[in-house]
Amino acid sequence: MSNNLALKKGLDVPIKGAAKPEVIKTVSPDIVAVKPTDIHGLVPRLLVKEGDAVKAGSPVMADKQRPEILLTSPVSGTVQQIVRGEKRKLLAVLVKASAKQDYVDFGAKAPASAAETKELLLKSGLWVSLIQRPYGVMASPDLTPKAIFVSSFNTAPLAADSEFALADALTDIQAGIDAARIKIVSYGEELPIDTASNEEAWFKNRRAEFKREN
Repeated sequence: MSNNLALKKGLDVPIKGAAKPEVIKTVSPDIVAVKPTDIHGLVPRLLVKEGDAVKAGSPVMADKQRPEILLTSPVSGTVQQIVRGEKRKLLAVLVKASAKQDYVDFGAKAPASAAETKELLLKSGLWVSLIQRPYGVMASPDLTPKAIFVSSFNTAPLAADSEFALADALTDIQAGIDAARIKIVSYGEELPIDTASNEEAWFKNRRAEFKREN
């Protein structure tokens, strides 16, 4: 009989020492996998076929229910294989990286509104990185969050120090945080159109405006 241990508060592995904060080498993978199974809540629809050439940032999958949500290739190259499982479930798209990397140009600019920010996140494939709480699923672009939390730490075992790993990306991170000037005003709380307490009134108030604070 196996000896099962039930852990309620995690487990600290007693490992002596710590990894040195240094980059030994940069790994350039020959083949990368775009896996829809890593995105909870995504129902993938294939946009490419084997042999297609893609750029870094080119869409390879879309969500069936919300086609504006895209998964993009992290490298440029050729689609080598479409991996499927039982009942032809889409498991991964394998892309063989090219020697010279080409990128989709999404433009480098500060979005003028929250709607423009959302459009850019969706088009670039970065939207799937947004996690909606409390269930840990992919965020819905149709919902307006009460708050957005930017995590600056990693609690995974043996995770790299975030301050060291992101040292060269602080300018980009700050640019994203500066978008906090975009204020969301919901009709349901701040400016209700209908003050009645019934389904019809709640439906009227279920929308929001995005305003940028200078």
